[in-house]
Amino acid sequence: MAADGGFSEPMYHTALESDLMVPMRDGVRLATDVYRPAGQDGVVGTALPTLLVRTPYDKSAAGEDSEWAHWFTARGYVVVIQDCRGCFGSEGELGFLGCEAEDGHDTVGWVRAQPWCDGQVGTWGTSYLGWTQTATAAAGTEGLAAIVPNQSGANGYTSSIRHGGALELRWIAWLFWHSARNTQAALKAQPWVDAALNLDPIPFGQWLRRWPIRPGATQLALVPPYERLAFALLTHDRYDDFWTNPGINPAAHLDRFTDAPTLLMGGWYDSYTRATFELFEGLSARKTGPVKLIVGPWSHDQTGETSAGDLWFGQDAAIDVIGTHLRWYDRWLKERPNGADHDPPVRIFVMGGGSGARGPQGRLSHGGRWRDEFEWPLARTVYVPYYLHQDGGLSPQPPAVDRSSTTYRFDPADPVPSIGGNVSSLFEAPGLPPGIAHPRDTFLFEGVQNLLEPGGFDQRESAQLYGCQPPLPAARGTG
Repeated sequence: MAADGGFSEPMYHTALESDLMVPMRDGVRLATDVYRPAGQDGVVGTALPTLLVRTPYDKSAAGEDSEWAHWFTARGYVVVIQDCRGCFGSEGELGFLGCEAEDGHDTVGWVRAQPWCDGQVGTWGTSYLGWTQTATAAAGTEGLAAIVPNQSGANGYTSSIRHGGALELRWIAWLFWHSARNTQAALKAQPWVDAALNLDPIPFGQWLRRWPIRPGATQLALVPPYERLAFALLTHDRYDDFWTNPGINPAAHLDRFTDAPTLLMGGWYDSYTRATFELFEGLSARKTGPVKLIVGPWSHDQTGETSAGDLWFGQDAAIDVIGTHLRWYDRWLKERPNGADHDPPVRIFVMGGGSGARGPQGRLSHGGRWRDEFEWPLARTVYVPYYLHQDGGLSPQPPAVDRSSTTYRFDPADPVPSIGGNVSSLFEAPGLPPGIAHPRDTFLFEGVQNLLEPGGFDQRESAQLYGCQPPLPAARGTG
């Protein structure tokens, strides 16, 4: 990745204006922080390109988004971070992804009308923060000049909310833990609501063993917007209008997509891998603006790391994530000739080839290398059909019988363990950390626990894995 035009250098400190209440088209106001570059003589007075982040995870929380905001502000960008509808400082009820297209569209319009914005808006964000970007683009929003959706969705019915139509239960888990940690005043007007959700709740892992849940039977009944969303996700099991919303299914609105330079990022061990490639394929076929794709051996929210689960891929797997973003913004928002437009359309990390020896932290040295490609699917791909057989196996040979079936007994009290893989966000929040009485007094994710770990793992069961039961092997290796 040549950078012949250089990068924006740090020149400024930050002037922060907090908790601006930005009105949406229906009158609901969303809490918004604005980070502006400032020098010795005060806030920079000229209009500058602006980067927008819309998050359900508390704009005021210490963490990557606020750190990145200061980093980009130092390099001459205005940064705007906003709480999504129904979250933390914002008004309204949580609309999940279904409200993000309109709210993103209206927020970009507000940003572009401010004297500190030069009319160009870029975006960044991972996971839900990636969905908020694609939702805004799918609304045909003017002014989007560069977007970087990282590990984000495409068609929520075929992948990433449901998968081939089957619900990914992580989203119900998300509603459980997010409702507990959301400090929006209107959501928890009665103090006992917050206490019931945080001090001694029934953890989501226990609800999984009592599945299915019913309206009014769980702690979600205390937070009606969350309960309504949970049962909407559970009951819309057919591809109906619910799944055509541009926030939930941006892939259905590609013809309306803002033609902004788009850098998509994903990971082989991410839950959004399929969606990342689907969005790249769809946008590449329709848009004139550059569409690029980077996929590494990463798990969810671990972009740029060198390991996933018990596998280590070597130092070459690491990338400078924030520098990659800056290079994209500098090229398209500041017109710096840094070579970003000349990169191959696809850059993938091909896993394998390692020694198998123990690497850092005892992980298996799996290895791999980066490879540049010019399309996806690869033109040289050879497609081979595989057929299911009556013994449960797969084979290139068609089955010898016309019909067969397999039955199993669904028993939530005895779940089948899932050990690693392309999973994310199947969290539970069993309570606040010791000594903490209110979620506002702790980091958002502190005390939140994974029920499933992403990445590559030894497939032998152990007592530390959700769903495993005796008899277990006497000892489990770390490979």
